[in-house]
Amino acid sequence: MASIFSKRGELWLGWFELNSTGEQIHPQINLHLKDTKLNRKIADKIKGQKELELKNTPITFQEKILTNEAIKRFINSKKYKSKNTIQNYSSALLRLKAIPKRYVKELNKDDMTLLIDKMKAEHKSEETIKSYLRNLKIFFEFCIKQNFISNNPVPNYKTKRNSVVKIISDEALSSIFQHFRKRNKKHYYFLKILNITGLRISELVQLKWEDINRKEKTIVIKNTKGGRIEEIPMLDEAEKIFNEIEYEGYRVFNYKSRHSANCIKRELNKFGATFHDFRRSFGTRWSKELKPFELKTIMRHKDLRTTDKYYVHNDIKEIRNKMSGCGLVAELNEKSQELYKINTK
Repeated sequence: MASIFSKRGELWLGWFELNSTGEQIHPQINLHLKDTKLNRKIADKIKGQKELELKNTPITFQEKILTNEAIKRFINSKKYKSKNTIQNYSSALLRLKAIPKRYVKELNKDDMTLLIDKMKAEHKSEETIKSYLRNLKIFFEFCIKQNFISNNPVPNYKTKRNSVVKIISDEALSSIFQHFRKRNKKHYYFLKILNITGLRISELVQLKWEDINRKEKTIVIKNTKGGRIEEIPMLDEAEKIFNEIEYEGYRVFNYKSRHSANCIKRELNKFGATFHDFRRSFGTRWSKELKPFELKTIMRHKDLRTTDKYYVHNDIKEIRNKMSGCGLVAELNEKSQELYKINTK
């Protein structure tokens, strides 16, 4: 698309095109015509010729852009994202560097299929594979916009979701806490706070003493996942544990990142549990006591469907017992019998 505009009383022609690196540029030339009604008609003819020229010029995709160079430009374009987001991108892109192809245009769907098979062989979870592919898809979309490639090779990947959400039983929790209380008091407090608050691991390691409002009985959460600032209620049990934790710095737990807590993670894995299992168990436990929108609030999900899909485990037997014990069916039967007697008189 070309356009005519006036600058200092003279007519100029401007248009958009792609440079040798695939980036969009906006060249402008001086037509050396005074801005008059007659010259405008002449300029419009020149504009039409330029648009025809642009239309007939085929778009050529850059053939020799190295994969490493494309990755470097992509990461640079995301420099204003959080460290955690950039780290997730980098982890996924490391997978591409392992593929023996130098140029980004050479990467295809077969490579992505092999990459998926390799991750499965490494026993990566379905959600982890989906996360990697989502980040790779974002990278290739960037490459398309930069005209390095013409198609996104990342396939749609549907996870096989288990019908039963994994939660930590009361017996397992008791064993875990008993073990960590004897082994390391700081690690014990760390897991107790996870269990009581339902925080994400990245949120807990970033939690500062100033985020704990003892007067209002709330905890302020700087949500690293969505860049939001949120509040959750602080229960008396949580406050009691905070009072027992020794002050080591401005953070409640003096960890730089979630990876600093890997020593706890490894020990926890011996019990067949993960950090996120505490959050799932938290959501499941409170789903029996709170209304759906209340649970969504303390879980801090944007969408109620997320709360239900990933964190709420509804026990069919418990639902049946509640329905049987509430007496609603018996009450309806009594009313219907009374109405029947009235109508038959």
